[in-house]
Amino acid sequence: YRGLMPTILGMAPYASYPFDVTRRRMQLGTVLPEFEKCLTMRETMKYVYGHHGIRKGLYRGLSLNYIRCIPSQAVAFTTYELMKQFFHLN
Repeated sequence: YRGLMPTILGMAPYASYPFDVTRRRMQLGTVLPEFEKCLTMRETMKYVYGHHGIRKGLYRGLSLNYIRCIPSQAVAFTTYELMKQFFHLN
C-alpha cells in the first residue's frame, strides 16, 4: 500500500486536468465563437471532445502547465525551508 498512495496522488492532477480546461473555457464566456454550445460543464466537455479530441482538446496545455509548476514549487519549497531556518523551527 505504501507505493499505491503516492501513485494515486501523483495522477490526480492529470486526471482532473480536463475539468480545468472546461472551467477555463466556460469562464471565457462570450469571447469564444461557440459560446452557445458551452453553457454547462457537460456541454462544454462534449463540445471540446467532439471537435478537438482528448489530446488536443481536453489535455491542451498540460505540458506548459507542468513546466510552469516546477519553478513555482521550487520557489515555494525554498521559501518554506528558509523561513524554517530564519524562525529557528528546525
